[in-house]
Amino acid sequence: MAQAMQDRCTMDEIASSHICKICMMDYTTDEMLSMLYCSHKICKSCAKSFFTEKIQSGLLIVDNLCPICPYDEGSHEQFENLDYSCFETFMRSILDQNTYSIFQQKLRDKLLSDQPNFCWCVKCTSGMFVNKQTNRFICSNCNEIFCVKCKSPWKKQHEGIACEMFEDWQKSNCPKLQEDAISRHMQENGIKCPKCLFQYSKTSGGCIHFTCTQCGFNFCSCCNNEYKKGSQCSLYKDCYTMGMHCHHPRNCLFYLREMELEDLEALIKANKVSSPVQTFENSKCKVPTQIEETFEGECGKRNFDSRTNLCREHYIEQICTNIHNSKIDPIQKMSLKECMQELRRHKVTLPDRGPWDDDVIYRTMCQQHIRNNIPLK
Repeated sequence: MAQAMQDRCTMDEIASSHICKICMMDYTTDEMLSMLYCSHKICKSCAKSFFTEKIQSGLLIVDNLCPICPYDEGSHEQFENLDYSCFETFMRSILDQNTYSIFQQKLRDKLLSDQPNFCWCVKCTSGMFVNKQTNRFICSNCNEIFCVKCKSPWKKQHEGIACEMFEDWQKSNCPKLQEDAISRHMQENGIKCPKCLFQYSKTSGGCIHFTCTQCGFNFCSCCNNEYKKGSQCSLYKDCYTMGMHCHHPRNCLFYLREMELEDLEALIKANKVSSPVQTFENSKCKVPTQIEETFEGECGKRNFDSRTNLCREHYIEQICTNIHNSKIDPIQKMSLKECMQELRRHKVTLPDRGPWDDDVIYRTMCQQHIRNNIPLK
Protein backbone atom coordinates (compact mmCIF):
# COMPACT_ATOMS: atom_id res chain seq x y z
CA MET A 1 0.00 0.00 0.00
CA ALA A 2 2.80 2.39 1.00
CA GLN A 3 4.60 1.67 -2.29
CA ALA A 4 1.40 2.36 -4.27
CA MET A 5 0.90 5.72 -2.53
CA GLN A 6 4.54 6.64 -3.19
CA ASP A 7 4.13 5.75 -6.89
CA ARG A 8 0.90 7.81 -6.98
CA CYS A 9 2.75 10.86 -5.56
CA THR A 10 5.52 10.45 -8.09
CA MET A 11 3.03 10.35 -10.97
CA ASP A 12 1.24 13.46 -9.64
CA GLU A 13 4.56 15.32 -9.51
CA ILE A 14 5.34 14.34 -13.10
CA ALA A 15 1.89 15.41 -14.26
CA SER A 16 2.24 18.80 -12.57
CA SER A 17 5.74 19.49 -13.92
CA HIS A 18 6.41 21.31 -17.19
CA ILE A 19 9.52 22.06 -19.23
CA CYS A 20 10.04 25.69 -20.24
CA LYS A 21 10.98 25.72 -23.94
CA ILE A 22 13.21 28.75 -23.39
CA CYS A 23 15.49 27.66 -20.54
CA MET A 24 14.62 23.91 -20.76
CA MET A 25 14.18 23.64 -16.98
CA ASP A 26 11.40 21.79 -15.10
CA TYR A 27 8.75 23.89 -13.32
CA THR A 28 5.49 23.29 -11.54
CA THR A 29 2.21 24.47 -13.03
CA ASP A 30 2.18 27.53 -10.74
CA GLU A 31 5.61 28.57 -12.01
CA MET A 32 4.53 28.50 -15.66
CA LEU A 33 2.81 31.27 -17.62
CA SER A 34 0.47 30.86 -20.60
CA MET A 35 0.91 33.32 -23.47
CA LEU A 36 -2.12 35.42 -24.35
CA TYR A 37 -2.67 34.55 -28.01
CA CYS A 38 -1.13 31.10 -28.50
CA SER A 39 -0.87 27.77 -26.71
CA HIS A 40 2.74 28.17 -25.59
CA LYS A 41 3.75 28.15 -21.94
CA ILE A 42 7.06 29.37 -20.51
CA CYS A 43 8.36 29.95 -17.00
CA LYS A 44 7.70 33.30 -15.35
CA SER A 45 11.41 34.12 -15.17
CA CYS A 46 11.89 33.72 -18.93
CA ALA A 47 8.69 35.66 -19.62
CA LYS A 48 9.91 38.54 -17.46
CA SER A 49 13.33 38.60 -19.17
CA PHE A 50 11.78 38.47 -22.66
CA PHE A 51 9.22 41.25 -22.20
CA THR A 52 11.58 43.45 -20.16
CA GLU A 53 14.13 43.36 -22.97
CA LYS A 54 11.47 44.16 -25.57
CA ILE A 55 10.10 47.09 -23.59
CA GLN A 56 13.50 48.60 -22.83
CA SER A 57 14.54 48.30 -26.46
CA GLY A 58 11.29 49.89 -27.65
CA LEU A 59 10.19 46.86 -29.68
CA LEU A 60 7.33 45.42 -27.66
CA ILE A 61 4.55 47.31 -29.41
CA VAL A 62 5.51 46.16 -32.90
CA ASP A 63 7.11 42.84 -32.09
CA ASN A 64 5.60 39.43 -31.44
CA LEU A 65 3.76 38.64 -28.21
CA CYS A 66 5.42 35.27 -27.62
CA PRO A 67 9.13 34.39 -27.53
CA ILE A 68 8.43 31.02 -29.17
CA CYS A 69 6.09 32.01 -32.01
CA PRO A 70 8.01 33.17 -35.11
CA TYR A 71 7.80 36.89 -35.84
CA ASP A 72 5.67 37.73 -38.87
CA GLU A 73 3.24 40.37 -40.05
CA GLY A 74 0.44 38.49 -38.37
CA SER A 75 1.70 39.61 -34.99
CA HIS A 76 0.80 43.19 -35.92
CA GLU A 77 -2.77 42.14 -36.63
CA GLN A 78 -2.72 40.22 -33.36
CA PHE A 79 -1.76 43.37 -31.52
CA GLU A 80 -4.52 45.35 -33.18
CA ASN A 81 -7.06 42.89 -31.73
CA LEU A 82 -5.63 42.98 -28.21
CA ASP A 83 -7.84 43.31 -25.18
CA TYR A 84 -5.79 46.12 -23.64
CA SER A 85 -7.19 45.62 -20.16
CA CYS A 86 -6.22 41.94 -20.25
CA PHE A 87 -2.86 42.82 -21.78
CA GLU A 88 -2.04 45.32 -19.02
CA THR A 89 -3.04 42.86 -16.30
CA PHE A 90 -0.84 40.22 -17.91
CA MET A 91 2.17 42.55 -18.06
CA ARG A 92 1.65 43.86 -14.52
CA SER A 93 1.87 40.28 -13.20
CA ILE A 94 5.40 39.69 -14.53
CA LEU A 95 7.17 43.09 -14.75
CA ASP A 96 8.83 45.17 -12.07
CA GLN A 97 7.25 48.55 -11.35
CA ASN A 98 9.75 50.64 -13.31
CA THR A 99 9.51 48.51 -16.46
CA TYR A 100 5.73 48.37 -16.18
CA SER A 101 5.61 52.19 -16.09
CA ILE A 102 7.67 52.31 -19.31
CA PHE A 103 5.33 49.74 -20.84
CA GLN A 104 2.26 51.83 -19.96
CA GLN A 105 3.81 54.91 -21.55
CA LYS A 106 4.68 53.04 -24.76
CA LEU A 107 1.24 51.50 -24.90
CA ARG A 108 -0.34 54.94 -24.50
CA ASP A 109 1.88 56.37 -27.26
CA LYS A 110 0.95 53.49 -29.56
CA LEU A 111 -2.77 53.96 -28.99
CA LEU A 112 -2.52 57.70 -29.59
CA SER A 113 -0.46 57.23 -32.77
CA ASP A 114 -3.17 54.97 -34.15
CA GLN A 115 -5.72 57.78 -33.94
CA PRO A 116 -6.15 59.37 -37.42
CA ASN A 117 -6.40 62.94 -36.10
CA PHE A 118 -3.57 62.74 -33.54
CA CYS A 119 -0.14 64.17 -34.34
CA TRP A 120 3.20 64.24 -32.51
CA CYS A 121 5.32 67.38 -32.54
CA VAL A 122 8.40 67.15 -34.78
CA LYS A 123 10.50 69.10 -32.27
CA CYS A 124 9.50 67.98 -28.78
CA THR A 125 7.81 64.91 -27.28
CA SER A 126 4.35 66.48 -27.06
CA GLY A 127 1.36 65.62 -29.22
CA MET A 128 -2.23 66.69 -29.66
CA PHE A 129 -5.41 66.10 -31.62
CA VAL A 130 -5.65 68.34 -34.67
CA ASN A 131 -8.43 69.77 -36.77
CA LYS A 132 -8.83 67.74 -39.97
CA GLN A 133 -9.76 70.87 -41.87
CA THR A 134 -6.25 72.38 -41.63
CA ASN A 135 -2.75 71.02 -42.17
CA ARG A 136 -1.14 73.49 -39.79
CA PHE A 137 0.03 72.19 -36.40
CA ILE A 138 0.92 74.59 -33.56
CA CYS A 139 2.54 72.76 -30.64
CA SER A 140 1.15 73.93 -27.29
CA ASN A 141 4.40 72.95 -25.57
CA CYS A 142 7.21 74.40 -27.73
CA ASN A 143 5.20 76.55 -30.19
CA GLU A 144 6.70 74.78 -33.22
CA ILE A 145 4.53 75.24 -36.34
CA PHE A 146 4.63 72.66 -39.13
CA CYS A 147 2.50 70.81 -41.67
CA VAL A 148 0.68 67.78 -40.30
CA LYS A 149 1.08 65.82 -43.54
CA CYS A 150 4.59 66.55 -44.84
CA LYS A 151 6.08 67.70 -41.48
CA SER A 152 7.75 70.71 -43.14
CA PRO A 153 8.16 73.94 -41.13
CA TRP A 154 5.08 75.99 -41.88
CA LYS A 155 5.30 78.85 -44.38
CA LYS A 156 2.50 81.06 -45.63
CA GLN A 157 3.15 79.75 -49.16
CA HIS A 158 1.84 76.34 -47.99
CA GLU A 159 -1.57 77.82 -47.16
CA GLY A 160 -4.21 76.35 -49.47
CA ILE A 161 -1.88 74.25 -51.64
CA ALA A 162 -0.97 70.55 -51.62
CA CYS A 163 2.27 69.36 -50.03
CA GLU A 164 3.67 68.31 -53.43
CA MET A 165 3.17 71.82 -54.84
CA PHE A 166 4.74 73.36 -51.73
CA GLU A 167 7.74 71.03 -52.08
CA ASP A 168 8.23 72.20 -55.68
CA TRP A 169 8.07 75.82 -54.52
CA GLN A 170 10.70 75.16 -51.85
CA LYS A 171 13.09 73.52 -54.34
CA SER A 172 12.88 76.61 -56.53
CA ASN A 173 13.10 79.22 -53.77
CA CYS A 174 14.93 77.75 -50.76
CA PRO A 175 18.76 78.26 -50.90
CA LYS A 176 19.32 75.48 -48.36
CA LEU A 177 17.45 72.92 -50.47
CA GLN A 178 19.32 74.06 -53.57
CA GLU A 179 22.62 73.58 -51.74
CA ASP A 180 21.51 70.13 -50.60
CA ALA A 181 20.57 69.21 -54.18
CA ILE A 182 24.00 70.28 -55.43
CA SER A 183 25.65 68.34 -52.60
CA ARG A 184 23.67 65.19 -53.47
CA HIS A 185 24.54 65.58 -57.16
CA MET A 186 28.25 65.87 -56.37
CA GLN A 187 28.03 62.91 -54.03
CA GLU A 188 26.42 60.73 -56.68
CA ASN A 189 28.09 62.11 -59.82
CA GLY A 190 31.26 63.83 -58.61
CA ILE A 191 34.91 62.99 -59.32
CA LYS A 192 37.40 63.85 -56.59
CA CYS A 193 41.09 64.17 -57.38
CA PRO A 194 42.86 61.57 -55.16
CA LYS A 195 45.83 63.93 -54.71
CA CYS A 196 44.43 67.41 -53.99
CA LEU A 197 40.78 66.33 -53.35
CA PHE A 198 39.38 69.00 -55.68
CA GLN A 199 35.93 67.84 -56.86
CA TYR A 200 34.46 67.89 -60.34
CA SER A 201 30.99 67.17 -61.70
CA LYS A 202 31.23 63.89 -63.59
CA THR A 203 30.34 63.56 -67.25
CA SER A 204 30.32 60.40 -69.36
CA GLY A 205 31.85 59.43 -72.66
CA GLY A 206 35.32 59.62 -74.09
CA CYS A 207 38.37 58.48 -72.13
CA ILE A 208 38.35 57.62 -68.42
CA HIS A 209 41.82 59.17 -68.15
CA PHE A 210 41.30 62.32 -66.08
CA THR A 211 43.72 65.21 -65.50
CA CYS A 212 43.09 67.47 -62.49
CA THR A 213 43.13 71.13 -63.56
CA GLN A 214 44.23 72.18 -60.06
CA CYS A 215 47.31 70.03 -59.48
CA GLY A 216 47.85 68.29 -62.82
CA PHE A 217 47.48 64.78 -61.34
CA ASN A 218 46.63 62.07 -63.91
CA PHE A 219 44.30 59.31 -62.74
CA CYS A 220 41.54 56.91 -63.77
CA SER A 221 38.13 58.45 -63.07
CA CYS A 222 36.73 55.05 -62.03
CA CYS A 223 39.36 53.37 -59.81
CA ASN A 224 41.47 56.50 -58.99
CA ASN A 225 44.75 54.71 -59.84
CA GLU A 226 47.47 57.02 -61.11
CA TYR A 227 48.32 57.19 -64.81
CA LYS A 228 52.05 57.28 -65.48
CA LYS A 229 54.12 57.33 -68.61
CA GLY A 230 55.85 54.03 -69.25
CA SER A 231 59.27 55.27 -68.23
CA GLN A 232 57.89 56.64 -64.94
CA CYS A 233 56.14 53.43 -63.91
CA SER A 234 58.31 50.83 -62.20
CA LEU A 235 55.67 48.35 -61.04
CA TYR A 236 56.97 45.77 -63.52
CA LYS A 237 60.22 45.62 -65.50
CA ASP A 238 58.59 46.09 -68.89
CA CYS A 239 56.24 48.95 -67.90
CA TYR A 240 58.34 51.32 -70.00
CA THR A 241 56.96 49.63 -73.12
CA MET A 242 53.33 50.20 -72.16
CA GLY A 243 52.99 53.92 -72.97
CA MET A 244 50.54 56.06 -70.95
CA HIS A 245 48.69 53.69 -68.64
CA CYS A 246 47.75 52.78 -65.12
CA HIS A 247 47.33 49.35 -63.56
CA HIS A 248 43.57 49.07 -63.19
CA PRO A 249 41.97 46.48 -60.88
CA ARG A 250 39.87 43.89 -62.73
CA ASN A 251 36.62 45.49 -61.49
CA CYS A 252 37.43 48.86 -63.05
CA LEU A 253 35.36 50.26 -65.93
CA PHE A 254 38.54 50.00 -68.05
CA TYR A 255 38.06 46.20 -68.21
CA LEU A 256 34.42 45.69 -67.23
CA ARG A 257 33.03 47.61 -70.21
CA GLU A 258 34.32 44.81 -72.45
CA MET A 259 32.18 42.17 -70.68
CA GLU A 260 28.78 41.01 -71.91
CA LEU A 261 25.85 43.05 -70.58
CA GLU A 262 24.12 39.88 -69.32
CA ASP A 263 27.18 39.01 -67.23
CA LEU A 264 27.35 42.53 -65.76
CA GLU A 265 23.67 42.41 -64.82
CA ALA A 266 24.13 38.94 -63.30
CA LEU A 267 26.99 40.30 -61.15
CA ILE A 268 24.98 43.11 -59.60
CA LYS A 269 21.95 40.87 -59.14
CA ALA A 270 23.99 38.14 -57.40
CA ASN A 271 25.53 40.74 -55.09
CA LYS A 272 22.20 42.52 -54.46
CA VAL A 273 23.30 45.84 -55.95
CA SER A 274 20.61 48.03 -57.50
CA SER A 275 20.51 48.42 -61.27
CA PRO A 276 20.92 52.01 -62.51
CA VAL A 277 17.59 53.70 -63.21
CA GLN A 278 17.10 57.38 -64.02
CA THR A 279 13.60 58.73 -64.40
CA PHE A 280 13.20 61.22 -67.21
CA GLU A 281 10.02 62.17 -68.99
CA ASN A 282 11.21 61.43 -72.52
CA SER A 283 12.88 58.51 -74.25
CA LYS A 284 16.28 60.10 -74.82
CA CYS A 285 19.35 59.66 -72.61
CA LYS A 286 20.12 62.89 -70.76
CA VAL A 287 23.51 61.94 -69.31
CA PRO A 288 25.94 64.88 -69.75
CA THR A 289 28.81 63.89 -72.04
CA GLN A 290 32.32 65.15 -72.58
CA ILE A 291 34.87 64.35 -75.30
CA GLU A 292 38.44 65.19 -74.26
CA GLU A 293 38.00 68.60 -72.54
CA THR A 294 34.93 69.77 -74.46
CA PHE A 295 31.45 69.53 -72.93
CA GLU A 296 29.14 68.14 -75.58
CA GLY A 297 25.80 68.57 -73.75
CA GLU A 298 23.31 65.76 -73.16
CA CYS A 299 23.86 62.36 -74.76
CA GLY A 300 20.59 62.43 -76.73
CA LYS A 301 20.73 58.76 -77.78
CA ARG A 302 17.53 56.77 -77.59
CA ASN A 303 16.98 54.67 -74.49
CA PHE A 304 17.80 51.09 -75.37
CA ASP A 305 15.46 49.37 -72.88
CA SER A 306 12.25 50.06 -70.97
CA ARG A 307 14.02 49.12 -67.72
CA THR A 308 16.03 52.33 -67.70
CA ASN A 309 16.16 55.82 -69.17
CA LEU A 310 19.77 55.45 -70.31
CA CYS A 311 21.24 54.56 -73.67
CA ARG A 312 23.02 51.21 -73.84
CA GLU A 313 26.52 52.71 -73.52
CA HIS A 314 25.72 54.77 -70.43
CA TYR A 315 23.68 51.97 -68.89
CA ILE A 316 26.72 49.68 -69.12
CA GLU A 317 28.97 52.43 -67.80
CA GLN A 318 26.74 52.99 -64.79
CA ILE A 319 26.55 49.26 -64.03
CA CYS A 320 30.37 49.05 -64.17
CA THR A 321 30.66 52.01 -61.81
CA ASN A 322 28.24 50.34 -59.37
CA ILE A 323 30.25 47.11 -59.50
CA HIS A 324 33.49 48.92 -58.73
CA ASN A 325 32.01 51.11 -55.98
CA SER A 326 30.46 48.02 -54.35
CA LYS A 327 33.85 46.23 -54.46
CA ILE A 328 32.42 43.28 -56.40
CA ASP A 329 34.95 40.84 -57.85
CA PRO A 330 33.97 40.02 -61.47
CA ILE A 331 36.12 36.87 -61.51
CA GLN A 332 33.07 34.60 -61.39
CA LYS A 333 31.99 35.92 -64.82
CA MET A 334 35.43 36.16 -66.43
CA SER A 335 36.10 33.88 -69.40
CA LEU A 336 39.17 31.65 -69.63
CA LYS A 337 40.82 34.19 -71.95
CA GLU A 338 40.11 37.05 -69.51
CA CYS A 339 41.47 35.02 -66.60
CA MET A 340 44.70 34.28 -68.48
CA GLN A 341 45.03 37.96 -69.43
CA GLU A 342 44.58 38.97 -65.78
CA LEU A 343 47.39 36.64 -64.70
CA ARG A 344 49.72 37.82 -67.47
CA ARG A 345 49.03 41.52 -66.73
CA HIS A 346 50.26 40.96 -63.19
CA LYS A 347 53.22 38.80 -64.24
CA VAL A 348 51.81 35.74 -62.47
CA THR A 349 52.81 32.40 -63.99
CA LEU A 350 49.87 30.48 -65.40
CA PRO A 351 48.99 27.24 -63.58
CA ASP A 352 50.20 24.02 -65.21
CA ARG A 353 47.63 22.48 -67.53
CA GLY A 354 47.46 18.74 -67.88
CA PRO A 355 46.20 16.90 -70.96
CA TRP A 356 43.03 15.99 -69.08
CA ASP A 357 42.17 19.60 -68.17
CA ASP A 358 39.49 20.95 -70.51
CA ASP A 359 38.67 24.69 -70.76
CA VAL A 360 36.12 24.56 -67.94
CA ILE A 361 38.56 22.87 -65.54
CA TYR A 362 41.44 25.12 -66.53
CA ARG A 363 39.30 28.26 -66.17
CA THR A 364 38.49 27.19 -62.60
CA MET A 365 42.23 26.63 -61.95
CA CYS A 366 43.04 30.10 -63.31
CA GLN A 367 40.29 31.72 -61.22
CA GLN A 368 41.69 30.14 -58.06
CA HIS A 369 45.20 31.24 -59.08
CA ILE A 370 43.94 34.81 -59.41
CA ARG A 371 42.25 34.70 -56.00
CA ASN A 372 45.45 33.42 -54.38
CA ASN A 373 47.90 35.77 -56.08
CA ILE A 374 45.99 38.93 -57.14
CA PRO A 375 43.67 40.06 -54.34
CA LEU A 376 41.11 42.68 -55.36
CA LYS A 377 42.00 46.01 -53.74
